[in-house]
Amino acid sequence: VTQDSLAFSTLHLKIEQKYTGKTQDQTDIQEIKDMIAQRVGIISKDAEKKIDNVIKKKGIVPFVMAMGTVIDDFNYDLSIKLVEEIEKKARDYL
Repeated sequence: VTQDSLAFSTLHLKIEQKYTGKTQDQTDIQEIKDMIAQRVGIISKDAEKKIDNVIKKKGIVPFVMAMGTVIDDFNYDLSIKLVEEIEKKARDYL
């Protein structure tokens, strides 16, 4: 310390964790994926990428708001879709 300047050192300070926001965002995104998985079952890698891209492009808040308006009314039975596809193919063999 001098009359004209003040200096300090961070040499003995511990670096805890630099906050980037990414940790919380990743946790929030995983919670979103978990909520969707609870509704429809396993989420494919393509669907996960699409979720990530939409959130990156539009933001997490608009995604969650849109999801809230869609998810309760969304009734998609993947097993019925599979059986319908099998039924179509079975017709080809008759």
